[in-house]
Amino acid sequence: MKNLLTFALCILSYALPASTTDSPIACNLGVLSAEQRKQHDALGRKIFSSVLAQRRTLNGYAFKLDRSRISSSEIGEWIAMEERCCPFFDIGFEIEREGRALTLTLGGRAGVREFIESELREIHGNR
Repeated sequence: MKNLLTFALCILSYALPASTTDSPIACNLGVLSAEQRKQHDALGRKIFSSVLAQRRTLNGYAFKLDRSRISSSEIGEWIAMEERCCPFFDIGFEIEREGRALTLTLGGRAGVREFIESELREIHGNR
């Protein structure tokens, strides 16, 4: 019985969040070096200029990307930097079989969708 209780407590410790404090909904580009910021910005422009379709999701947006304009490795590189400077995002990336769609999803807790919408307005306004 004691082993079962220890096992259950171990499982619960993995299921509970490590922190109860959420980071602010604001990007901190200071965590990236000047060269990384340049690369992050260039990849972000390339990703969002490759969007074929976008749709709202329950907590954010999904972006279907043009595979002829952006590679999965470039998206992966952008995600690695994005999760460092914007840790409040839930980020998903789906690669469909046989060269079909690439889909990037961004979302998170309350307020994140509105943050994404504000960023999208800025991106579309700068075209």
